[in-house]
Amino acid sequence: MRGGGGMKEERPDPLQLDVLLSEVSHMHARTELYWRFLKKKMLPAAAAAAAPPKSPTGAMSPRDEEEDEDEITRETRKKAEAERAEERTRKLHALLHKSRVGLGMQELIGRYIPMEAYYVEEMVAKAIGEAQREDKGHTWITSSMVDDTLFLVRKAVSTCGRHGILRCSRSHGTVNNAVALLETTFYKALATPIEAGFPSASLFTAEMLGVGGVVPTGGVTSAAKVAEQRETYLCTLNNARVSADLLRQLRAALLKESGAEGTVVPEKMKLASALAQLDDVAKRMEQLASRGCNSVAKVAIRPTIRNSCDQYLERDHELTSDQLAEYESVDPFIESFCVTVDRLLVPFERSLAPDNYQDLLLSTCDECARGLLSALLKCAFNRLGALQLDRELRYLTGYLSGVAGFAAREKCAKLTQIVCVLNVESVDEAKEVWQSGSGVSRSLGSGEFKKILGRRTDLPKTAVQNMELIS
Repeated sequence: MRGGGGMKEERPDPLQLDVLLSEVSHMHARTELYWRFLKKKMLPAAAAAAAPPKSPTGAMSPRDEEEDEDEITRETRKKAEAERAEERTRKLHALLHKSRVGLGMQELIGRYIPMEAYYVEEMVAKAIGEAQREDKGHTWITSSMVDDTLFLVRKAVSTCGRHGILRCSRSHGTVNNAVALLETTFYKALATPIEAGFPSASLFTAEMLGVGGVVPTGGVTSAAKVAEQRETYLCTLNNARVSADLLRQLRAALLKESGAEGTVVPEKMKLASALAQLDDVAKRMEQLASRGCNSVAKVAIRPTIRNSCDQYLERDHELTSDQLAEYESVDPFIESFCVTVDRLLVPFERSLAPDNYQDLLLSTCDECARGLLSALLKCAFNRLGALQLDRELRYLTGYLSGVAGFAAREKCAKLTQIVCVLNVESVDEAKEVWQSGSGVSRSLGSGEFKKILGRRTDLPKTAVQNMELIS
């Protein structure tokens, strides 16, 4: 409503609107119940009135007449009776829905849909604005906005289904409004902080620099702010992931409540199609959480891994037999590298939901594979150095597959092929590896293959360059 003078818009109180919506839904339910009562009483009476009159005494009864009928006549008569019954049902349905009560309820439901959309939108905005972190008995946390929002969505859709509103002509407006709200307001509340990226301490320090390039006092306070921002970011990632799981559970529950799963009834098929949109929103939530996990790996994992890989460049990889034997008992690099990676991951294992942590593990595997690949392409190896590299790779893939599963080996597939090329004993064996169909020729071009083989200092350079590689 608008008042006089200032033309200020008055918005209804959502809590009061909740009571009104409940009354409307109950009115619709009672109307549906009354109509079912009328149909139960009127349809048998109409059928009895349309039945043929009873045969007079001594005349052939309808049963005898039916026995005298041939099969075609009998089927024709039954079909005509079914059509008349269907016509009576259709006329009664039209009579009820075109009555003053029917038209009034349709008009009321037409107003119910936008009122309910406003109510849910206002309450979701309030849930987002007043969100508080929740500890549900595990180390990783979410916020109250997830449960509050999905409770409101389920309440709206369940109320319509329970009171018969989902069977009206504007049946799926509630579902569509709920999905639109999840795709806009709710998704934006999660996406805005995630798309901004995982907070970096260096970026925060740069923002805090004064005009003269001097960092203000209060470094401890700045570190605490970064820690708080990171905790909020990880909580948002968990919100996105948990929302995806709960949306799928919500869709399954609503399908079961409405009986729309696997049905061929047109109205319920439409409802099932509308509820399928919840799966699409769930996929968007999962993709958002995955992008956030990649951002965490980029900011919190990648710099340390790159520094460790730079240390790999400082080592000599043209080994003697004594050095190779010594490295077998005391490895100079890969064990400490895996310890460093494990130390980076431990805090996130406590802070992230299981699926988010798994995504972070796979992103970390990517970072490890890329970092080591970049480093070893700058190193020179002899045969024994390549053997040590093979040991290191086996140790690394064993560690990564232990924490991230078999998918970690797929992340290291190219690195494994490159190490295989570096471990050939001769140029002829390198040709056999290229032609063996092991996938090396598909993932590595001929130029890259020769470049990798050129890192072996004990193989003749001219023979490597003049190799004829046929794909």
